[in-house]
Amino acid sequence: MYSTDQPCLPRLVFLDHLWLLIDQLHNQHIFILASLQEKKKKRQSEERSSVLEQVGNGAVRPPLFLTFTSATEHTHKKTHPSSNVSEHLPFIRIYKDGRVERLTGTEIISTSLDKTNDIVTKDVLYSPEHNISARLFLPHKATAGKNLPLLVYIHGGAWIIESPFSPIYHNYVTEIVKSANCLVVSIQYRRAPEDPVPASYEDS
Repeated sequence: MYSTDQPCLPRLVFLDHLWLLIDQLHNQHIFILASLQEKKKKRQSEERSSVLEQVGNGAVRPPLFLTFTSATEHTHKKTHPSSNVSEHLPFIRIYKDGRVERLTGTEIISTSLDKTNDIVTKDVLYSPEHNISARLFLPHKATAGKNLPLLVYIHGGAWIIESPFSPIYHNYVTEIVKSANCLVVSIQYRRAPEDPVPASYEDS
């Protein structure tokens, strides 16, 4: 302990050295981080150049990010002043009177109670006010009184196209039922632009 009349030089010198050490460590840490970031950028640049060179020589197939263009390049929005039609290709066409014409995802597969298909399917209207249904998939091996696992399936289509009755989703769910021996409820929901979000979330 130091008395009030004694100078505190040793303590001040210690603190001064401590702060100097902390400052040096901080600067060294910043230098190390900068060096690591520079090495990472250089490595990424070299890898990118190598991939592009191999693709150019035909040595390898382009990776996905080189093969596919962006969604905005695939989806073209056009407006025809003469007919007042707004097109969002290749998905939908919207008319001035509010009609929506879907250009894809309109094919459907009917239900079947034929057990020779390994499963039976049935559509159940669950929202009469919106005229939307759920498609039920039941394995033909189901035993009365025995509980089955339940899977609720919500189809894709960006909330705009497709339905549970579309061949792609009907066939996919059919394979799930055959493999897992479970009951599947495939939900139909209201789609945009007639019913914008959150209508689809509410139905699902």
